[in-house]
Amino acid sequence: MLQHDKTIEESKVENDNILVSRKSCKETIKVLKDLQFVLGGTEIIIRPQGYTYQLPGMTDCFIGVSSIPDSFNQYRLGTIFLRNFYTGLNFETQEIMLGLNEGTDTADMIGKSESKKVKNLKPRGGGLIFISFFMLVILTIAMVCYCRNKKIQEERQ
Repeated sequence: MLQHDKTIEESKVENDNILVSRKSCKETIKVLKDLQFVLGGTEIIIRPQGYTYQLPGMTDCFIGVSSIPDSFNQYRLGTIFLRNFYTGLNFETQEIMLGLNEGTDTADMIGKSESKKVKNLKPRGGGLIFISFFMLVILTIAMVCYCRNKKIQEERQ
């Protein structure tokens, strides 16, 4: 990206290097190219409008993708990337599922990658049971504190 536009430079923000163009995003997206990569057999294409952003009251255009300085050639995609997609997280199978947000015109997905491990994601009552148990414990502690406080006040009188 630095090669496509000389107004793009690296800037350090909270120990991270980000790319910033000193022009508006409207001008910057004219010189940037689509980002293309493959995840699990699905090609993902994001147009410059899908990975750039401009903060209110500022003229600079920020690039919402940054490289991670390591030997693995990795990139941090972040929330600017994710605004183009909806995500599903399956902690049991340790999978991340992506789908294109309805109505987006800044990204495309070509191909299909479907997990054979996930057959049916029925909601389970484990979370509800945990929350109910937690609320019961909190309520019990509150009642014990209330009764103890009431007893202490009676003893003082």
